[in-house]
Amino acid sequence: LVSRGQRRRGCGCDSDGTRKLMLRSQALLLLCAAVLCCVMTAALWSAPGARAPPPPPLVCVAYVSTARPAYLNRTALAMAAHLRRYERLLPREVVWVDQATHAGAREALAAVVRADARAVASQPRGYGWPFNVAFFSLCTAPYVLSMEEDWEVIAGVEASLLEPRFIWQAVYVLRSDPSLLGVLLRGNPQLDIATAVSECDTPLGRCRYVVHEYTGSDWCAWGAYTNGAAVYDRRRLASCAPWADSLSAECVVSHCAHERGWRLAHVVRRAVGNETSSFDQRVVEHIGRRSTHAL
Repeated sequence: LVSRGQRRRGCGCDSDGTRKLMLRSQALLLLCAAVLCCVMTAALWSAPGARAPPPPPLVCVAYVSTARPAYLNRTALAMAAHLRRYERLLPREVVWVDQATHAGAREALAAVVRADARAVASQPRGYGWPFNVAFFSLCTAPYVLSMEEDWEVIAGVEASLLEPRFIWQAVYVLRSDPSLLGVLLRGNPQLDIATAVSECDTPLGRCRYVVHEYTGSDWCAWGAYTNGAAVYDRRRLASCAPWADSLSAECVVSHCAHERGWRLAHVVRRAVGNETSSFDQRVVEHIGRRSTHAL
């Protein structure tokens, strides 16, 4: 026979063992839950379609158009093809400011441009309005690629370049030289003057570029914004804004940049041709028959 005290002591021993067993079981369950959570999280992020949060945009691709939808259709398709094939990883945003394009044509273009933000005016608002809105109201990235509707990436141009990622390259040049306002993608005969070739190291390799000084003359030696197809430092550009809605506003911005000591540059992109000629180093061409401001 077991006494009542012995039974109580025996029950106490059994209770202690049961409690320890329960604690171990709970710890094991928590560990299993933690492992399962990690496995499920990893599976979620590795699942098709899963994406990590995107980085903030580095470049704002800014389209400006005025009642010429056929040109913008070509320009946007060519730029999209270049970005998709050569600069897919470039953090970017796309904005679009349109004036006076027929509503039906504008909506058809929306699927081509695929803008993150856009502004529309049913009637022309002036010479400077679309650039002020695109660059300083819609864009948020530190660098802006100015693309008027009639500047198109030359078909197959990347095959002739030392570095096909010409937008990345322009950003690195702007970062390396604080005296630069922008890097041209076009060729401008007015800029074809013999100037010194500078060099900088970039993550893409050694880069050579030619600096163009603005003389400060009455004639605008280079267009500050409306000649299209250039990558600009948006903060520096903003110090000369907002811009007036007249043709002379382009000269005003050029003079402003000259007063601040800023210059333009083109990158030496080809091993053949004249290094100091921006025309020989262009990656876009003008397809329009008249300027936007002539409308």
